[in-house]
Amino acid sequence: MLQWKVDIYISFTLLCFSSYTFIESNNFGSLSRKFPKLISFFLFLLSLILLFSSFRGNKDDVADKEIDIFPVIKILIGILIYIVFLKWIGYLPLSFMLIFYITLILGYKNKVKAIIFSFISTIIVYFIFITLLQVPIPEGIFRFL
Repeated sequence: MLQWKVDIYISFTLLCFSSYTFIESNNFGSLSRKFPKLISFFLFLLSLILLFSSFRGNKDDVADKEIDIFPVIKILIGILIYIVFLKWIGYLPLSFMLIFYITLILGYKNKVKAIIFSFISTIIVYFIFITLLQVPIPEGIFRFL
């Protein structure tokens, strides 16, 4: 199937979904409906942009390019392992390992920078949840520290 046809189908699906979400958010409380309405509004706008750009795009596209699905499967397996073991191992070590794993799968060669990036991003998200949002995270093996 040509890419512009796929874009049209996706844009119509997202237009329908965003319209439905916008309408259904009226059933929420006055404060609770603001965020779903905002997100569905922006999704609607982006879907319209995709729709118009697919009509303006090149309709002589070559059908289906060769796509390497193996990295996507590896990342999905990593996320599934993360979900299964999050409760027992805990957020900090598992998130560090997942971010490091994903950066390597996506082709980042410098392992030292990948470790630093994984560590910093894990700590930043940890402190956002603990201090700003005051949401407990799975502690796992670090429960007694």
